[in-house]
Amino acid sequence: MLSNVLLHARLESRYAGVEGRGVKQEMRRAGFSKELLAANFSKLEKLVRRLEWKAGETAWTGYGEDNTYDAGAAEAKAGFVREAVARRRSRLTWDVGCNDGRYARIAAESADVVVAFDADHATVDGLYRRLREEGREDILPLVMSVTDPSPDLGWRGRERASLERRGTPELALCLAVVHHVCITGNVPVREFLDWLRSLGTALVIEFPDRPDPMVRRLLGGKREGSNPDYERPVFEQALEERFAIDRSAPVSETRTLYEAHPRV
Repeated sequence: MLSNVLLHARLESRYAGVEGRGVKQEMRRAGFSKELLAANFSKLEKLVRRLEWKAGETAWTGYGEDNTYDAGAAEAKAGFVREAVARRRSRLTWDVGCNDGRYARIAAESADVVVAFDADHATVDGLYRRLREEGREDILPLVMSVTDPSPDLGWRGRERASLERRGTPELALCLAVVHHVCITGNVPVREFLDWLRSLGTALVIEFPDRPDPMVRRLLGGKREGSNPDYERPVFEQALEERFAIDRSAPVSETRTLYEAHPRV
C-alpha cells in the first residue's frame, strides 16, 4: 500500500502541473527505463495475484443448505423444475433470484445460456467462483436486483443496453423470489406478473403463502395490513389472466410451484 498507492499518489500530485515532456525528462534523470517499469509492473502483478477476496457471510450465503425445505420438498422442487425445463430447448433462460445456482444448473441442461442473477453480492460471487473452477461458460452469474435492474446507460442510453434489451428469455425461473419482490420491494403482485408477461417468456414460478416462515419474517417488520394483495387466490387469478397454467404442485405445506406459458 505504501509503495504502490500512497507514494504513487504523492508523485502524481507533485507532477500534476508538469507538461508531459517535463515528466519524461524527470523520469529519465531519476533512472527510470523501460526495463525498470516492466519490473515494477511484474512485481505489482504478482502482488495482486496473491490477493484473495473473502466474501464473508450474509443472510443468504448458506440459504441453499439452511432453508425452510426438508429433503423431500427440496427434491420435489428440483424434480418439478427439471421436468419443466426439459419440455423446451431454450436459447436463453433467466434464473431470477438464483441464490447458489442450484436451479440455474438444472435449467442449463436444456438451455444454451442461463443468466442467473441475485441481489446478494456474496452469494453471486460464490457461484461465479465455482463456475470458474469448473470451466463452465453456459451460466452467467450477475449481481442485480429484479426490483432495480440495469437501465440503458451511456451516451443517449445506447452504449450499454438494459437487461431486457440485451435479450429476453424463452424461460424464466422465479423460485423463492415473489415474496421478496412483492413484500420487501413493495411491488404489487399484478405489477410483477405484468412485467413477466411483457417478456413473452414461459414461466416456472413459486408462491409462498402468508403462513410461510419466510413470508412471516418479511411481514414481521411491517405494520398490520401491509401488502393486502399478497394472497394465493389473488396471485393465481392474476397469473391465469396473463399466463396459461400448464400445471401446479405443492412443494411444501406453504409453497406451490406453477408452470405456465404466456397467453396470446
